[in-house]
Amino acid sequence: MELYENLVKCDIHIQVKQHIMLDIIVKIMILIETTLVLVDALSMGYHMVVKKLTYYSFSDVYQIMENILTSKHNHRKVLGFPSVGKTISINEGGAKISG
Repeated sequence: MELYENLVKCDIHIQVKQHIMLDIIVKIMILIETTLVLVDALSMGYHMVVKKLTYYSFSDVYQIMENILTSKHNHRKVLGFPSVGKTISINEGGAKISG
């Protein structure tokens, strides 16, 4: 009887460890998915971040991964870099100074 109780305790211990590992794996998966959706939303503009992060379907995640792999995202927007060449015009005085 004592041997059986020890085996049951070991089984429960193993099950608890398995549940903890599954919980860790699920949380890592959620972090990766959310990061991918955030990158996709930022590449479209800041106005899309809240809408995209509030709800996204699992099929959207596959499409986002495909877009990232084929480089269909605007990396400058994702990283937050301004598009300086398009918005700031240099006049004659500035052109002489800059070379």
